[in-house]
Amino acid sequence: MGYKFSWYIHGPYSPTLTKDAYKLDTIFDKVPEINFAKNIHKKRFIEYLKFLDDKRNDGDWLEQLACIHFLKNIYPKKNHDEIIHLVLDHEAHFTRDQCEEAYGHLVKWELIEN
Repeated sequence: MGYKFSWYIHGPYSPTLTKDAYKLDTIFDKVPEINFAKNIHKKRFIEYLKFLDDKRNDGDWLEQLACIHFLKNIYPKKNHDEIIHLVLDHEAHFTRDQCEEAYGHLVKWELIEN
């Protein structure tokens, strides 16, 4: 999508994406329902929903996934424990078990390496 992210108060943050999201929020109820132009995009979106599963509205879960994914991508040489430690240092309200579950979920879906 082309957005650049940096590490912010609660993890990865993109000012440009935030601006675009606020713009969309003001017109969301006026946008007509659309279909995917290509079937592959629809399949990818369905896979994304499967990835989120029943936690798609759980802000902490989404934040854990985003933090771990972001950190693993900017620090690819850091191991599992180092990444978890960075997340816990930044987000003290998360537990190690929560971060372990999120890390495992990302590995299972092949979004990061173990």
